[in-house]
Amino acid sequence: MLFMITINKHNDLVSSNPEFEGFVKKLESGNLDFVKKRLQDQHNWKESGSEQARLDFLRFMSLTKLVKEQLVPSVQVDEFWHSFILFTKEYKSWCENNWGDGEFLHHQPGHKEDDGTWERTCQLMHQVYGVEWAPKHKADSCYTPPPQTPSSCWSPPLPPPPPPSKTNTFL
Repeated sequence: MLFMITINKHNDLVSSNPEFEGFVKKLESGNLDFVKKRLQDQHNWKESGSEQARLDFLRFMSLTKLVKEQLVPSVQVDEFWHSFILFTKEYKSWCENNWGDGEFLHHQPGHKEDDGTWERTCQLMHQVYGVEWAPKHKADSCYTPPPQTPSSCWSPPLPPPPPPSKTNTFL
């Protein structure tokens, strides 16, 4: 099930950029099911978690275009982005279709913890989309949690079979 992104149209950033809503609709119309499937198959994400990550990824990407400044993705968006980049042809095409011919959104690590960028990203996500941005260093309950943490959205792999018993058998 796909969900749509809701924009706070009364926000000054949004109202001063009339093309923004059309841009978000364009991003939403793209099919990223192959990325969601990879996350489900390779990382045990449930459908609901991968769909939420898709929405957050599109929110994050559209926000970077709106404000034209470096922002920090959440853990979930970062994982979605990493998975998407592995599909190099599709990622390149997506970038060119949404940002312009020859444009490519590079993923650069190296954010400093105390430079205020994370706080700015959280503020903008709330201001433009009315959502609370996920914790930066912790996966929430709809994404891959630490291995010891149970979750309603994560399907843990089956445990390994028990080791063979160590009984000596004499023939």
